[in-house]
Amino acid sequence: MSGLIKGIDLSEHNGVVDWDQVKSSGVGFAMLRAGYGQTLDKQFVRNIEECSRIGLPCGVYWFSYALSAVGAAREAAACLDAIRPYTVSFPVAFDLEYDSVNHAQRQGVYIGTELASDMARAFCRAVRESGYSAMNYANPDYLSRYFDQAVQVEFSIWLAQWPGGTPRLEHPPRVCSMWQYSNKGNIPGVSGPIDLDVCYENYPKEEKHLSYMTGKQIYNALNGYMDTLPVPEWAIKELAEAEELGITDGQNPARLIPRYQAAIMAKRALNRRC
Repeated sequence: MSGLIKGIDLSEHNGVVDWDQVKSSGVGFAMLRAGYGQTLDKQFVRNIEECSRIGLPCGVYWFSYALSAVGAAREAAACLDAIRPYTVSFPVAFDLEYDSVNHAQRQGVYIGTELASDMARAFCRAVRESGYSAMNYANPDYLSRYFDQAVQVEFSIWLAQWPGGTPRLEHPPRVCSMWQYSNKGNIPGVSGPIDLDVCYENYPKEEKHLSYMTGKQIYNALNGYMDTLPVPEWAIKELAEAEELGITDGQNPARLIPRYQAAIMAKRALNRRC
């Protein structure tokens, strides 16, 4: 496999980083923790501004403490607010780990496959609809027990797996877009051990997909997500056009509809006018 890029990921736990030393060491990208729960990482603003100053491409991740899909959507909104002023060319990743599940259990919430998958979808779809590449961070255990196959197909995987010995970076343990292959890296400019990554994709890249939601998901979105998420610009424009043309879904004229359904109905309406 050719064209791989070596990088690092870090948070406030890595302290104040000397980014000039990091860049001179050959690091090609950085994944920065933007925050956790509803809290901004204490070093995020400095880290992303330093990456911008030295010209180091970066992505971000958000550590989840959500208890529901609606909570994950709120975290996505907080993450998107945090990164909006900056250039983020690498993915925006959803990070659900053991501490996330343990936190939920202390609140009386059991996170199983269905809930974890719904949370990943809520976060990553919000990210994707805002124009960023969406990614799901997971180790082999979580890919096996917590995230269903649909999530693993729909979103890129940032694999966390630390093999013993010298990793063969050209051959990741499974198909993934990014591989966190060590948590014991030694990089000039960073105090103590740091996570090491390798990326197999070329970013930024245009995300090509169809937006889709079931009727139940649309209903749930109206009663939850839309209170916490910014409505994408494409939705505002298409809904305005649909309203102008008098297009509805035939059931609830005020209900938001998927992009591809709006396009179909717009075409039908125009055909009727011709």
